[in-house]
Amino acid sequence: MNTATYDLPAPGAALPPEKIYGRDMIIAEYWKILAKTSILLTAPRRMGKSSVLTKMASAPPAHVRVIKSDLQALKTPMALVQALAEHAAVHLGVSTRAKTWFSSFFQRFQGVDTSVVKLTVTEASWATDLTNLFDELQRWAEQENRAVLLMWDEFTWFLMNLVQHEQSERAQQILDLLRSIRQDGQHPRLRFVLTGSIGMSEVLDRLRSAGYAFEPLNDVSKQVLPVMAIEQGVELVLHHLPPEHGALAEPLVRRCEGHPYIMQHVLGRLDSARSWSDEAIQGAYDALVGEVQDPLELGAYERRLEQYYPELAPVMRRVLDEIAQRKRTIDELTLQLGVDRDQVLVVIRRLERDLYLRRVGKQYTFALELLRRYWAQHRDLKIRRR
Repeated sequence: MNTATYDLPAPGAALPPEKIYGRDMIIAEYWKILAKTSILLTAPRRMGKSSVLTKMASAPPAHVRVIKSDLQALKTPMALVQALAEHAAVHLGVSTRAKTWFSSFFQRFQGVDTSVVKLTVTEASWATDLTNLFDELQRWAEQENRAVLLMWDEFTWFLMNLVQHEQSERAQQILDLLRSIRQDGQHPRLRFVLTGSIGMSEVLDRLRSAGYAFEPLNDVSKQVLPVMAIEQGVELVLHHLPPEHGALAEPLVRRCEGHPYIMQHVLGRLDSARSWSDEAIQGAYDALVGEVQDPLELGAYERRLEQYYPELAPVMRRVLDEIAQRKRTIDELTLQLGVDRDQVLVVIRRLERDLYLRRVGKQYTFALELLRRYWAQHRDLKIRRR
């Protein structure tokens, strides 16, 4: 078999034969994409990205073995290598060869703390170790006549951690190494799903500002997890509404903008109150926006401005204040804020790219009405309800 031209078979009959709805339709499309290439998956916070990964990992096509890892807490490349090896050993340590290889690999790490930023002698070999790990995964896949899908949740967060701890060079090396693995023709049975709630574009901008000129992800399929279409959301909500209140499904989905996490919360509040009406839907929605406890963690949208855009954060907040009150064009914002137009353009592009804003014609508005409402309330702005 010519492994250099190996394609993952499309899932086909591996998908459940019953009618699928909601996220299942998106997941089916992702499996089709993965038959040919890897995926970079981004989404606004609380859109259900991690849930999609969990569902994909729980029911993959029969020929695919999934290794899922959450990278958010990792701080060094060596921590990445060790975490991946531990996860791979659990999922793939079924052959004598693989068991022997992983056993030898882990003996090198006894007593080594890879959670710290400070380098150790062992950490100097992380790139070789990571390459060797990918080689072993490819050998296992060939032996078992399978494919291996590596799901790395919060990959962009991990890279940003490296950049913020003065490890930009290592972040670049990781991206370069992954691109090489995807393109060298020697690892055709490996696929990646790389995800994050922090935009990859921001990570790449930071690396380019440090002098790195490269496009490490131009060979992957870039996907933004969408909100649910009305009909998909309705079909999902109907599974959770009392049958006699099925007429509320569409108003609920529209009020929640097809956002699955918000629908989940609203449904939960309706069920707890045993109240089923348009007024109850609106009340539950308003409570989610207004509660001090911030159950949807929308406050993270403001906190991350200071964390990831420290120099632009003041202008970003002013731009968001203006757009929360009504849709604005670039020229209107420039005039209203008295800021250089080029700076407004930079700010708008970052906010649009990071899924705070969306463009409607020549105007900009919040990507989610819920976020606009939260922002206005939190910033004590007077707005009209849309």
